[in-house]
Amino acid sequence: MDYKFNDDLSFTFTIKGILPGRSWSNILANRSYGFIATDAGTGHMWHLNSRENRINRWLNDPLATKGTEQLEWRTGDKRVSLFADSDGYDCAVTYGFGYARWDKNVEDSHFSVLAFVPPELSARILVITSDCRDGELLYYTDLVLGSENSGGPHIVTEYRGGVISARNSLNTEFRDDVFRVKASEEPIAFTCDRLSWKSGNPDGRSGAGMLPCAGMVLNNSGNTVIVTGCEREEVIRSLCEPETVKAKLLETCEYWNRLVTPVRIKTDDPALDRYINGWALYQVIACRLFARCSVYQCGGAYGFRDQLQDVTALLYSSPELAREQILRAAAHQFEEGDVQHWWHPLGRENDTDKGVRTRCSDDLLWLVYALCEYVSVTGDTELCRIEAGYIESPPLAPGENERYCVPERSALRESLLDHCIRAAELVIRRGEGDHGLCLMGSGDWNDGMNEVGAEGKGESVWLTWFAGIVFRRLGELCRELDNTTEGDRLLDYAEKYRTAADGAWDGMWYLRGWYGDGTLLGSRVNDECAIDSIAQSFAVFAGADAEKVKTALDSAYDRLFDRDNGIVRLFTPPFDGGEQSPGYIKSYSPGFRENGGQYTHGAVWLARAFILNGEPDRGYELLRALLPDAHDNGMYRAEPYVLAADVSDNEDNRGLAGWSWYTGAAGWYYRTVIRDLLGIEIVRGELTVTPRLPEGPGGFGAELRLGGEIIKVRAENGIIRVIGNRGNNNSIKY
Repeated sequence: MDYKFNDDLSFTFTIKGILPGRSWSNILANRSYGFIATDAGTGHMWHLNSRENRINRWLNDPLATKGTEQLEWRTGDKRVSLFADSDGYDCAVTYGFGYARWDKNVEDSHFSVLAFVPPELSARILVITSDCRDGELLYYTDLVLGSENSGGPHIVTEYRGGVISARNSLNTEFRDDVFRVKASEEPIAFTCDRLSWKSGNPDGRSGAGMLPCAGMVLNNSGNTVIVTGCEREEVIRSLCEPETVKAKLLETCEYWNRLVTPVRIKTDDPALDRYINGWALYQVIACRLFARCSVYQCGGAYGFRDQLQDVTALLYSSPELAREQILRAAAHQFEEGDVQHWWHPLGRENDTDKGVRTRCSDDLLWLVYALCEYVSVTGDTELCRIEAGYIESPPLAPGENERYCVPERSALRESLLDHCIRAAELVIRRGEGDHGLCLMGSGDWNDGMNEVGAEGKGESVWLTWFAGIVFRRLGELCRELDNTTEGDRLLDYAEKYRTAADGAWDGMWYLRGWYGDGTLLGSRVNDECAIDSIAQSFAVFAGADAEKVKTALDSAYDRLFDRDNGIVRLFTPPFDGGEQSPGYIKSYSPGFRENGGQYTHGAVWLARAFILNGEPDRGYELLRALLPDAHDNGMYRAEPYVLAADVSDNEDNRGLAGWSWYTGAAGWYYRTVIRDLLGIEIVRGELTVTPRLPEGPGGFGAELRLGGEIIKVRAENGIIRVIGNRGNNNSIKY
């Protein structure tokens, strides 16, 4: 399969009449509406929540060829998909920021299908153009309008004036939703009955009591618009107008280009430049923040810690999105200080969101971390004083590790700073284990280690490093905001945690922790998980003993980085039938995902640790290995333009990418390159540039958009040159 990056960083690949073994996708979404575009046009759509309010089926299958949504050209007995297909016809698929396009040659005719989701509308626009005026266009999608993957006879459809509308009478959580489909011309025929469509007899039926769908037969006029969405009927109709389509497409492209390119870099590595100059933040915003969905996972929910980490990568381009997520997360904290590990946003105003209450231990720390990051970059301490409410439900009972429920809204409201202090207080109340380390609970960052802390006794070195980092930053923030007593107390605990974690030394690296029965985890004595990367990475971030840190990073580099295959393992060896019982992580085959494969999120942390510890050559080497371009796509197989969440280290398929798109690694990768490697930092609204570059002659250039000002940076031969559009011109040695 041929593929290339275009000058505008869009990506084009050509499928030559036979679908590849794995689909490549693009996420087209805004805050309320979304669509997964794939090469074969499988087309999952949603409104407000990609899992709980699916419009049509989500296919959990990257090998799928046809599925949820179909668009075909028919002439005589010939029917041809206008998406890529195994039909012998070449199809060039282009994915850009906010749009997807399929260009297909069928015999002597050329067809082009363009799809995009306008930034502020709950709608998706398809534009079909061709140099052919013969035949008909067939549009079809099944209808779900809820959380399940199969729509039923309770879905009520209606046809009026060229518009098919549908409502799910049993979907009480999104009771006001009406899905509509409208084409720019009246259909020749239609049906809302799936059996009628499949039999080739669009009989004009609508109503209830059938397997629902939206099927239309349209004249091929050479320029057709099909709009789907949950907007009012008059809005859907207006979006079929050619001038409106042009305006909305321009608006969409300008919106995404502005949002994902606050910094443009030029280095000696074109693959790095391509990812950082658009695709990284597009992956964070379109997929992680807006869609919360991909071909590989239909989540729909906000993860308390997940999106808080994601938005810290947006502080240069769109701090308002980070601010929104910080406030959103705070409103999902219980009075006791713990939080909903994840929750589903629902369509009803003033209701709380259903989600899960757990004993996952690191959840308590990410709100604090995100708020401190926000203040550090923007200088906006007023956010700390804004009040947010809590939620309430009975606390988890002894022996109860999690509960899925819809909590009540608490009458208690406190400042965001108080929310953070309340979370920190719960960490303190939960106490430490026999080695002075924070308790792992039902999992720290690695959810799969959910049995290490069985009976409330297991300890986590990684969590203790992280708690020390967060407590130090929160303590300093409390002091700045004149809460000196609380600040001093938190700083004392920060040092206590740092000291305890620094004592968890195994001779060549830091332990991962202790099981509840006192068995070591992440030790040389372990046959499985002898060394885990994140305990070594966070030792750097926490300011641990310099000599130990150097030895730990050397050990991690030697044992976890497979240079030949470009794989950075999370830990090694994987769990494989041994005596240790860490949790459900053992359900993964050895070398897959968290079980000893490359879990890219953690791999980025290791790269960052090398950079911050004065070894940028190794840090960059790891960052380069994580890019899709560094892998042979014959084995890697996932999209070359976004990061994969994991890469297999299993001997049967070493180098095979797992999930793509839906990974927290994207945001951390962006931050690590911009802030740590290139050293472009904004501190309290002021720009500083302190590069930590690998050895060699190469420097870098960068262009930043900050507060309406364009700033150009050039770092070369030990000199940094900074030029702003207001006339300032500074040269700084580094």
